[in-house]
This record gives sequence, structure tokens and C-alpha cells, in this order.
Amino acid sequence: MKKIKFFLILFTVFALMLTSCQNIPTQVAPIPEDDLKTLVAGTLTAVAFNVGQTQTMSVPPTETPTATVTIPPPTEMPTNTPTQELVTLTLNGNVNCRKGASTYFPVITTFSSGSVVEVIGVNPAGDYFFVKAPQSETGGCWIWKELSTVTGSVAGLPVYTPVPTPLPTATNTPPPMAVFSVKFAGLTACGAGRAANFSITNTGALPLRSIRIRNFLEGVTDPYVHKSNSFTQWSSGSKYASLAEIGKGVTMIVSTCDPGEFTSDPTGKKITAEILICPADDWKGACTTQKLEYTPH
Repeated sequence: MKKIKFFLILFTVFALMLTSCQNIPTQVAPIPEDDLKTLVAGTLTAVAFNVGQTQTMSVPPTETPTATVTIPPPTEMPTNTPTQELVTLTLNGNVNCRKGASTYFPVITTFSSGSVVEVIGVNPAGDYFFVKAPQSETGGCWIWKELSTVTGSVAGLPVYTPVPTPLPTATNTPPPMAVFSVKFAGLTACGAGRAANFSITNTGALPLRSIRIRNFLEGVTDPYVHKSNSFTQWSSGSKYASLAEIGKGVTMIVSTCDPGEFTSDPTGKKITAEILICPADDWKGACTTQKLEYTPH
């Protein structure tokens, strides 16, 4: 703006100097406003060209609106929690489910053949499965894997450490003893009286070597007692056969004659026999006693 005023003053001074030099009183017509603007503009351009400058109108820059982009917050991807595949056992027979992973442990319940049970865990050795069992106070019990068919992958099953295996309880093994079966085999003559015959079979491993039979006859206080270190059979009032011992699996008819016969005929009367047999003479060793009730006919 200051440069424009300067050039207007300079132009006016120049015009006055021209007028005074001619001294001719000539009336100058006024310059129209539009022509004056054109003249001034042209003069300014010429002056600027002479000084090596170009007048350029300064136009304030126009701000370009910046688009606001809203970035949504990142969406969390859902976490897929791996689900353990259901593992089941189909039982191949009636199976005992125990308190621990061993046959030393007591049986909590018995599942019937064909039952399907859900597996909860496995022992470190991998030979016992811990399965659901409502009957157990812990909610489960142990089954040996060989007694079942597995369905599903056991690789992801949790490993349970079972309770320590209990020490086996010491069992007192009884000594070998006389083992036999007996049944009444009828009456036989024995002198003036009658004797009872018994069929005795050795069903054990030890030989039978001595015998005692006490017959309690209904209505009689004292028993009729037969004792012997041999096994004899009587028939028609005399000895028919005799054995020093009854071996394993052998059957012998033993008669309660001389001693031990009934002094009268016991037919139709109720009798209780108490039969003691021993693996050694004189009723020694691991003897066995059986009772037998019979009524002779």
C-alpha cells in the first residue's frame, strides 16, 4: 500500500513539471476514474518490470479440511478353551471298582457287564482308570484297564496319583487237615446188635488214619461210640474189609461195630452222628468233625 501512494505522488509531480515547462495555459481534461486506474496499474507494472520484480497479489492460503477418521478399538478375538474329549469305558464283564489302583484295595462297587462308565483320570502307570462312581465318598473308584474297552483319547486325561498301596495283611495259613464227605449207608448186623454204615470219601490232600463216631440215639442218654486206627466194614456179623488209611479220593464204607454197635434195633428212630476223622493215629493232627442226622429204615 505504501508503494502505491509513492508512485501516485511521483506521477503527480512529473505531470506538474511538464505543465510548468510548456507555460501554455492549456486546460487539461480530467482523466476518467477507470482510465486512471488502468494508467496507474500500467505504470506500476512498468516500474516493477524495470526493477526486476513482479507484483503478485498475496492470496491467503485456503485450508483444506482434514477428514477425521475414527479408528474403532481393536476387537478381542474369542479364546477357544480346549475341551477335554469325553473318555468312557465299556466293561467286558462284571468288574470290581476299587478304592485304589490295586487288587489289595477293597471293592467299592461292582459294575455289571456292558456298563459304560466315564473316565476321570488315569494312574501314572497307565494301567488303571479312575472312573465316576456315585457310591464312592470321593466320587470315583479305580478299574483295571484290561477289563474294559476304551472309547476316546486317553492322552489328555489328568494323571492321578493313587493312594499308596497297602501292605498285604499277613494271613495265617492253616496246616493241612483232614477233609472228607460222609453219608449214611444203612444198618448191618453186628453180633446181637446193629451197626450203622457210613460212606466216607477223602476229599482232601492228607490221608485219613483214625476215626471216632458217636451216635446219639433219640431217647438214650449216652452215645454209642466207635473208635479205631483203621477203617473197617462189617457184613453179616463179620469183618468184610479193612483199610489202615483212606487215601486221597478213596471211598470206604465204615461200620460202627466192635465197638459202638446199637444194642437194639434203631430202625425208625432219629439219630445224630458226630464223626471225627484225623490224619494221624490216635485222633491226632488236624482233625475234622462233621455232624449228620439220619433215621434208619
